[in-house]
Amino acid sequence: MKKLLAIAFLGLSLFSSITPAAQDRPDYHFTPHSGWINDPNGLIESGGVYHLFYQFYDGGWALKDGRFKSSTEWGPMHWGHATSTDLVHWHQMPIALYPDKKIGTSEVQGMIFSGSVVLDRDNTSGLGSKQRPPMVAVYTEADTFGPGSGQRQAIAYSVDNGTVWKKYAGNPVLPYNNTETFRDPQVFWFGAANKWVMVISCGDRVCFYNSPDLKHWAEVGDFGKAEVGVGVPWECPDLFPLQVTHDGKTETKWVLVVSVQHGAPTGSFGTRYFVGDFDGKTFKNSALPSDVKWLDYGSDYYAGRTWTPSRSDLKHRIALGWMANWSYAKTLPTTRYRGSMTVPRELSLQYDGSGYYLAQRPVPSVQKRLNSHKIDVRIDDSHKSQSITTGTVAQINVDFKITPGSNKLEFELFKTGQQQVSIAYDVTKSEISVDRRNYAGYRFKTDDSPQSAHVVPQNGHLTIQALLDRNSVELFVNDGRVTFTNLIYPEDTLTQTSVISATGSRLPVSPAQKSSALAP
Repeated sequence: MKKLLAIAFLGLSLFSSITPAAQDRPDYHFTPHSGWINDPNGLIESGGVYHLFYQFYDGGWALKDGRFKSSTEWGPMHWGHATSTDLVHWHQMPIALYPDKKIGTSEVQGMIFSGSVVLDRDNTSGLGSKQRPPMVAVYTEADTFGPGSGQRQAIAYSVDNGTVWKKYAGNPVLPYNNTETFRDPQVFWFGAANKWVMVISCGDRVCFYNSPDLKHWAEVGDFGKAEVGVGVPWECPDLFPLQVTHDGKTETKWVLVVSVQHGAPTGSFGTRYFVGDFDGKTFKNSALPSDVKWLDYGSDYYAGRTWTPSRSDLKHRIALGWMANWSYAKTLPTTRYRGSMTVPRELSLQYDGSGYYLAQRPVPSVQKRLNSHKIDVRIDDSHKSQSITTGTVAQINVDFKITPGSNKLEFELFKTGQQQVSIAYDVTKSEISVDRRNYAGYRFKTDDSPQSAHVVPQNGHLTIQALLDRNSVELFVNDGRVTFTNLIYPEDTLTQTSVISATGSRLPVSPAQKSSALAP
């Protein structure tokens, strides 16, 4: 019989002190007050303020047949807007960008799809002044969506630090290219060439454009045709530099992140990345095309972007993703809103001898927020099993010591009866897996097979940081070498759990005590 070292985590899913309207809303993850959201857009930090724009719709726009979308359905896209000074507490601002309507009708024209925001410090665009440099949003306009549609790129600007936005009268700055996938521009200043660079989705690859002024663009290259392997079309590209130190030397590499609609570890939607070199026109992958790197191995991290910092920081980059999956995003069991973001994550570039990889961890402000809900657990020769009780909001840090004879390590989240989210580590295969199929609170129609990733213990230990927040679990394994992001929707109040001991017998645990959720 295989030796099992196990730990069970119990999460109380519902409390009498939580109102029904709050049961489906996460505590420390961003959600809109109401309405639908998906991709994060225009992430920029300016003057100590983090700006989050996002795909947003809150109802009230007519479709061609005269019907109106309800407020929690995907509809004619706007850009919502929120600001924060700590990436935890958010102030929701007025809608930044609205789609247009055809003159004399209520039909939508020019839906505001994804894009980015830059601070034009030297007023290269002429849309502000050197005294009041403009923020410039570069985004995709789409009249229709689907086969046969076309998409174009446009800009808007603000001279009051992002509160009021005006569309550029000369739009579009890049016209239709007669393809369905020509969208999600990310723009940044490339100092070495003294030009703006745009990286944009072109279906089975990304395309690069250069501009002196954000208005006039010229295509200069592309990347991806030889790298496809899995996952097309590509969406929501992000390109940024990071420093990495290895063998006593520090070098700067470029990281290209793309979201893909097929072929991810869970079977469909996911986010992959490349590490290489970029000269303003050409990206060269440092790895072989067969070396596919995934930013997250769960089902619910997509369309992620990173914040453009106000000052140069080549050691870290803060990322944010949409915590959902198009396979079931439109049917999630929420009420006033639909869609949420992951926790902001600090990215760093590492090298382990076999190649480069991104390590991720929750930003310090998130960990500080959870300090009073933090539980540390150690499993080793003297502690072969443990049981803990926690509320729906928690940070759990697990340290598994791999001992001789250990074959498999297991623990369970949100366990009640035969329902649980199971996490297991197979020592012989160096493989961690996550399985939410036995959880009946909400049946995910697709992307619900067990998830797995290869993870090698560090100095004989496997560490897992688990962030629980009412309807989600985010796992950071071995200092963020591997991450899993998954939505979880509890069905009933969880009252008890059990522990699998080292010999495989089950030990009963007393009913859990109620625990207060973290205050908003």
